[in-house]
Amino acid sequence: KKEKVSSQRVAVKILENVADNIEEIEEEYLVLRDLSLHPNIPAFYGLFLRRGPTQEEDQLWFVME
Repeated sequence: KKEKVSSQRVAVKILENVADNIEEIEEEYLVLRDLSLHPNIPAFYGLFLRRGPTQEEDQLWFVME
């Protein structure tokens, strides 16, 4: 399956200290995943893990409407 490139604008929330905050990050992910179809919640498109040179420098990107 080939991915299509879109000119659609999105918001990206970048979270740092992923390993230290995994419980809070998981909670936010579950809320966005479960409620993103609600008209008052931005659509949630997915996550991207950007690996840093060390685990402390990893970033998790939440991609939203």
